[in-house]
Amino acid sequence: MPATPLENEQPPLAPQPPNWRSEMRVTWLTQFEGAPFVRYGLAEDELDAQVPANVTTYTAADLCGAPANSTGWKAPGTINSGVMADLEPNTRYYYVVGDEAANTTSTVSSFISAPGPDDTVKLLAFADVGQYNEDGTKGFGYWYDTYGLFDEVYAIGTLQYTALQAVLVTLSQQADQDGTILVYPALIEEASTGEYHSAWHNGDVSYARGMAWQWDTFGHLMEPLSSRVPTMYSPGNHEYDWPTAHDSQFAEAIDSGGECGVPYKMRAPMPTVSSDDLFYSIDHGPIHFLQLNTEARFDEDSEQYKFVVRDLFTVDRSKTPWVVVGFHRMMYTDAFDGVSEASAQRVAAEMRDVFEAMFVYFGVDMTWQGHNHVYQRTCPVFNNTCVGYDKEGVARGPIHVTMGHAGFMLSPSYQPVEAAAFADTPELAFFGYCRAEVNRTHFNLQMLDALNQTVRDEIRLYKPLGWELDVNATQALISDTPGAPFTDNPTNAGFKYIISTIFPKLLLSDIVGALSIIGQGTPIYAKLNAHPSRPISAEFMTQTAQSVIDFVTPLVNATNLQEIAGAALPMSAEAIMESFDWVASAWKGRIAELVGAQDYAEA
Repeated sequence: MPATPLENEQPPLAPQPPNWRSEMRVTWLTQFEGAPFVRYGLAEDELDAQVPANVTTYTAADLCGAPANSTGWKAPGTINSGVMADLEPNTRYYYVVGDEAANTTSTVSSFISAPGPDDTVKLLAFADVGQYNEDGTKGFGYWYDTYGLFDEVYAIGTLQYTALQAVLVTLSQQADQDGTILVYPALIEEASTGEYHSAWHNGDVSYARGMAWQWDTFGHLMEPLSSRVPTMYSPGNHEYDWPTAHDSQFAEAIDSGGECGVPYKMRAPMPTVSSDDLFYSIDHGPIHFLQLNTEARFDEDSEQYKFVVRDLFTVDRSKTPWVVVGFHRMMYTDAFDGVSEASAQRVAAEMRDVFEAMFVYFGVDMTWQGHNHVYQRTCPVFNNTCVGYDKEGVARGPIHVTMGHAGFMLSPSYQPVEAAAFADTPELAFFGYCRAEVNRTHFNLQMLDALNQTVRDEIRLYKPLGWELDVNATQALISDTPGAPFTDNPTNAGFKYIISTIFPKLLLSDIVGALSIIGQGTPIYAKLNAHPSRPISAEFMTQTAQSVIDFVTPLVNATNLQEIAGAALPMSAEAIMESFDWVASAWKGRIAELVGAQDYAEA
């Protein structure tokens, strides 16, 4: 029996709250352009309101470069988007999407409309999710260009395949996001409770990176969540970064694979300042959310900076006592990546220079971020100094929460010595997500391990009823906090070069040695060749990285590095070895200690 047009569509990608509490947008994709509509009401059998949906699409010519506009191109079809209006706050609505021309509709879904300032709001929050192939197949479309010696797709089970996977694991880089096989079911189970008002995804959404079909895979995996829980997004580097992206912060970054934000903003339209400036703010219950784009300029001359100043200046704290700022890259991070233009520590320092005093002055309560694929949080902090709580128990500075552990390979890239802002706070490498319950006086945020939905961390913030922001106190805090020094990180580029280039050459020249660490019968081989898709735990990553480091260390030094490479080195041999030794010490020291102290369970 031939499929009807609606059976060929992608299900609703997300109902999303625009700037007004009385509206909700729903967006879905079809393979044809007809007469789309959204029908909704207060009961499943009383969908008595109907609005037409707008239609649009994008073409390869709208994208910025390859592979997005060449080998990775696939037409998205028609993007349909309709707005349900005149909604009562904090009320369950039922809806379908359909098409008059095809005389067909979707199944009924429901959501809770945006809450008012006196309501208790329940949220989900995560970042760096991505997608996986449900049949267990692996994709290498994006990352294969990185590794010259592994320039073809090797069959699973071969030594070459296992060697490539070992490289990807050690460098926290991969084409598919294995952890999503744990995280999606957990999020969908949360959504099925019907309790949540919204979900917040702060960047690195699909990880398509120019491979358009991976947006389709992401849409299908997310649909059971996003069709029931209004989902808000901010862009990450893998959606946006390209030299010609609008107002790009990173002139040489190519992390989007040529997408430059176009599929992201078209498939999941947000209430942004403009179609190019992908930042926005909304009030949602007792919380004011300010969502930024860390991939676009945020310096003091930028439009984004000016928007942030205007927005925070006008927040009505009598209506929204809590302020959460969401973005992709970290403002505080314990990651050891710290020299290049887009490196974690360098961008974090730039963000602190621009925003940190402002966030303290205006009483921002939390930032939610991703990018580093672990869970970390600071103390209430300013200038890398824990500033604690006032006499009423109110935090005196923002808590910065990294929740990039929702799917992409974990990256426990902790520095050998932790930053002061992370003292006595948990740093956990589990696949998982966060959830929050918030009213006018209490803000409770939990981090859950997706494998068994165990609560691994919890933050409880408090404000007395009638709390008012005291800018004299926040200004005094800014003036009186001298700050603690940050670690001066060397580059990790030399470590990456040795693992991605020198390690494969050594394997090819020492097959006996290769078989001893990645051959059949070894734990690394068994895990990396598991089928179907397998979650890569931090414990396994640490074991693999240490095996690779142990194999390389006695064979490489500054004297023989050039001979092994057989080509020009990207930096001096001495600098490469310094980088390798520094990062290796972190893997074999603090990272192993932190990971080893955690209670892991295998999927």
